[in-house]
Amino acid sequence: MIFSLIFVFYLCSFYLSRMFKKELNINFVDYLNELRIKKAKELLMDVKYKTYEVAEAVGISDAHYFSRLFKKYVGMTPTEYKDGQKSG
Repeated sequence: MIFSLIFVFYLCSFYLSRMFKKELNINFVDYLNELRIKKAKELLMDVKYKTYEVAEAVGISDAHYFSRLFKKYVGMTPTEYKDGQKSG
């Protein structure tokens, strides 16, 4: 995604990342991951989606990496989150 922005605005990646961090006080990768996790939480509420499908839907092709990332941001695995939503 950042490379698309670089192409459109003809900026170097270092400069764009630095501007992003300066303006939003968060680096681009963390911002992107937060958006992905937010969308994943919405999708996990729907029982028809499996974890690997949610991972792919938010742009992460490796379901194991997605689970680790999800746990880092949410404090529980996608399965634990999904089970908690069912019982809650």
